[in-house]
Amino acid sequence: MLISIQCAQELKDEIVKAVNAAKQCAHPVILSYVFESKIQDPLQAFSSFQSESAGKRFYWATPDGTFSLFGMDVELTLTPDIDCSNRFTFIEEVWKKWKQYLFFAGTHPFGTGPIMFGGFSFDPCKKDETMKWKSFHEARFTLPSVLITRNKLKSYVTINKIIEPSHQIEEIADHFYRYEQQISGNLNRGSSYFAPVLKNEQTFYKKEWLQAVQKATEQIKQKRFEKVVLAREILLEFEETIDVRGVLEALHEQQPNCYLFVMENGNKTFIGATPERLIKKEGRKVLSACVAGSIHRGGNPAEDEKFGKQLLSDEKNLHEHRIVVKAIEAVFQQFCQEVTLPSKPSLLKTPNIQHLYTPVEGKVKNHFSLLNFVEKLHPTPALGGFPKQEALAFIREEEPLERGWYAAPVGWMDHQGNGEFVVAIRSGLICENRAYLFAGCGIVGDSIPEEELKETEMKFRPMLHALGGKGYAK
Repeated sequence: MLISIQCAQELKDEIVKAVNAAKQCAHPVILSYVFESKIQDPLQAFSSFQSESAGKRFYWATPDGTFSLFGMDVELTLTPDIDCSNRFTFIEEVWKKWKQYLFFAGTHPFGTGPIMFGGFSFDPCKKDETMKWKSFHEARFTLPSVLITRNKLKSYVTINKIIEPSHQIEEIADHFYRYEQQISGNLNRGSSYFAPVLKNEQTFYKKEWLQAVQKATEQIKQKRFEKVVLAREILLEFEETIDVRGVLEALHEQQPNCYLFVMENGNKTFIGATPERLIKKEGRKVLSACVAGSIHRGGNPAEDEKFGKQLLSDEKNLHEHRIVVKAIEAVFQQFCQEVTLPSKPSLLKTPNIQHLYTPVEGKVKNHFSLLNFVEKLHPTPALGGFPKQEALAFIREEEPLERGWYAAPVGWMDHQGNGEFVVAIRSGLICENRAYLFAGCGIVGDSIPEEELKETEMKFRPMLHALGGKGYAK
């Protein structure tokens, strides 16, 4: 038998078709084989392939827990050229070309098949002098060799293969057979996770950051811009190499109302738990979320409710939130036939913080793509400022760090134009025994630097807790 998985004959036929097509067009093709699986938990799969595929995995989960993805190993990587003038267009066009060379075996429900996972840097105009983000590029998307999808109550496995014109049928069949054998074995959580021992904690540019906040408030009062978001960075160094699996499992447990994302890239991993969706597209339906304005959680339900009411009536936070709503609604009005959103914000609560929250929904016009929305929305005033260009110019000049992929779009897209991107906040870059953590806050005219500093300390906590406990949070 050629391969010991369901619909083996269909797969054999598609392999032959794909090989012949690759030879005929003298171009590699993608063959995706999808089948239903009994795997219940892609997070468990992430742990199970800790050794075999470390450095080549990704993970994604939605806040409601109904949709998650785990990918391992890499069939294809898309990154723009150094002199690329528009990274969004580059990724869109290259993926569009590859979609002409797709072959399928088996069914392919939503979230399966050739899924590209990745993201973009926050600002390609600000160069990374530290070089710690170099391997992530200004944009980077990967097609996994294996994708495990959990969609509501069903699970699916996709095995992808780039087929070159020179490939032999038996060689291709062996690829599918090996991966089917790997994932059909018993998945396990692996060994117990022990939090690494913290050796050193370093805070960067605290004085300079406070000065930047003060300067921003002065320029806002001079009406040079209305709002700007300024971010901070801290570094944690541990005695041992950080176990990414353990950090992800901690985030899964501690941040149930957030999107979880992990993108491994060799010995570096970008990981986070963000409450903020940038854009989701399924068919012609598109969804975004305005998340801006925040306050801490209470120590008991009564106190928590008190803080929530305070946030809902606080003019500084409401003003900051209205700026974000206005900007996102304007993009939806441009790209959509129909746009709906509530007239007032509600509360979005995570374990550490509660935010002002306004969902936005639309029906996209023809010819506008998922990446059109990503490009136009990024960065929203919640992560950049308003007006966009004036705020970005201030960030480039005054913010004393290189954000890399922090606060940038991270997510996935399929061959049918569907997908979802989040804003990569509450995040960190892990490199062996080091973890660089990032947090920012919106600055408006009446912002007080010391209070904004406290807000960033609050926003560091999700990643601090996941790395080893509340004792790390100051």
